[in-house]
Amino acid sequence: DTRQLPTNKQRLCFLHFLVPNMFTPIALLRQQTFTFDEMTFPFFYRWKLSEGGKEKGQLDFRRFDEVPKQTGNDMTAGDLFDNGYISLFDIGHNARSYNVVSSLQGGLVSTFGPGVGLLFTPVVAAATASGYVDMCYNLRLRGTR
Repeated sequence: DTRQLPTNKQRLCFLHFLVPNMFTPIALLRQQTFTFDEMTFPFFYRWKLSEGGKEKGQLDFRRFDEVPKQTGNDMTAGDLFDNGYISLFDIGHNARSYNVVSSLQGGLVSTFGPGVGLLFTPVVAAATASGYVDMCYNLRLRGTR
């Protein structure tokens, strides 16, 4: 048999398309929209770090209250944003995790539509009410640091 088994990385990439479907119910419950905005879901966006008007590279973070490793200092992503050190890459080249730019609302939406997310909304609503979603994903709305 000459077939090769998929590597762990390939398996994870295959499952990566589920990420927006997991967060669709959260967007729906918290903001009454299917759109992932950059302030609530910063991990779906590509951010650039700049200093003195010069771009220094891409910055990755999940929440605004965490300290990104790429900066080499102790400023949170929220502090960097507030002080103008980070900004979004062009929105057309910004989507991650099988998201596309919404033509109606701005922001990003799941490439696969809201169906799977809607299916799991009751489950996520119960998990959110129990605090489980915030505990697992540590999501915080911008401004509630």
